[in-house]
Amino acid sequence: LLIMTILRCQCCSVFVFLLATAARATGSVRTCLGDSIPVERRKNISASGRPVPLGLWELNWESARLMLNVARILAEERLGYHVATGRGPASDYSASSIHALAGCYNGADCINDTKVGGSGDTELVGDWHLNFETWASAEPPLERWQAAFPQRAPERIGETGYKGTEA
Repeated sequence: LLIMTILRCQCCSVFVFLLATAARATGSVRTCLGDSIPVERRKNISASGRPVPLGLWELNWESARLMLNVARILAEERLGYHVATGRGPASDYSASSIHALAGCYNGADCINDTKVGGSGDTELVGDWHLNFETWASAEPPLERWQAAFPQRAPERIGETGYKGTEA
């Protein structure tokens, strides 16, 4: 039995913990919540002084996509942020979220890359800031990042509220 956790990158402090309700379409932009914040009034977050959309890293299974989409809807329509979602070739594995939130391209492991390890670039800001379902297989990469580059390692900010098993 495992507890799935929510991770965030070190450079942002946006928290999304509300529940979504009924869907509806408004104008040319489809929204899910009544009285949504219009797209033109949404803002970027500031990550290490740089304005960027809130980046949500997607993992490739249904429960992870569900959590991501609830967060996306709430962040856009209720909190008023621009949101980018993405995934990479490794999105079938929880470990990709660790690498993506640490700033690696496409969620690939880059901890030994000379641009990361040899540059002393501890302030690298990646495109991905939150992930909503990370399993036990992500613990070893998370521990490696915490040991090698603690300022870039993703931070566990809570649990999803449900437990699951790995097949």
